[in-house]
Amino acid sequence: MIEYLNHFLSIYNLLLCLNFLLFGILAIKTRQKTHVTLMVYLLVIVVIQFYSGYLSFQGIHNTHISHFYFILQFLILGYFYYNIFNQTFQKNLIKYSMIFCLFILGVQYAIYPEMFFKFNNLEIFLTSYLLIIYSLFHFYNLLSAKKYYLYLNIGVFFYLFGSTILFLLANLSIVVDLKGINAILNIVLFLFYHIFIFIEWTQLYFKKEKSNPKKVIYGI
Repeated sequence: MIEYLNHFLSIYNLLLCLNFLLFGILAIKTRQKTHVTLMVYLLVIVVIQFYSGYLSFQGIHNTHISHFYFILQFLILGYFYYNIFNQTFQKNLIKYSMIFCLFILGVQYAIYPEMFFKFNNLEIFLTSYLLIIYSLFHFYNLLSAKKYYLYLNIGVFFYLFGSTILFLLANLSIVVDLKGINAILNIVLFLFYHIFIFIEWTQLYFKKEKSNPKKVIYGI
């Protein structure tokens, strides 16, 4: 129990909880769809983080929790990007790529149900790198628009790019065992990500203009 409390009170979990509470306040204050979406995303991460930690400290196999993490992160952040994009092409790209991704993974789990109890490299790759593509589209949009969700997008891009590489390396048998180094690097990436989420919250909460981001986002 003491070890679990130490895990609960670790700096990255405290920062995660802080961001959830702050975005909860923001969502209640503004009732904007994008703010509510980010609050729900952070809530999901909080629940998965602590439940996975609980199973680990109980000595219970928790690899299957990773599937909920990657799939829910993909769905919620994909929905977030769908709502901040204004161009039909970009919205359709998100919609159809998400459907395609879920179809491919559904077929894979139907054929190989044992994959549910293992890390799924295909799942990690598809869900993360599609989000990276959405993130790159948003960077492109920001070249000709006000800088809405810039810091969040920076965090999403670097966290997903770095953490996905670490996950894939950790699960490839041809790679030397670097679990200790991977764990440290993943914590650093997680902290980096949530620092940028916190910065984004300050920009949203204290901004003077209350304009709708959808009205100023442009794309190809």
